Amino acid sequence: MYHIVCPTKYRRVVFCEKVDQVLKEICLEISNRYEIELLEIGVDTDHVHFLVQSVSTYSPIIQQK
Repeated sequence: MYHIVCPTKYRRVVFCEKVDQVLKEICLEISNRYEIELLEIGVDTDHVHFLVQSVSTYSPIIQQK
């Protein structure tokens, strides 16, 4: 299990109800495509929390540009 927190740049307030709904729909599509299960998705106004369960072949490391 992995707990991933993704803050927005400069902690700007960007997540509203519409963005929250679209984000959850996209995450559910991703979980269906790969062998991961998103146990929880928590959205606040300036960050998102993911509680992810996955097979051990996937790495939780996210590449940043």
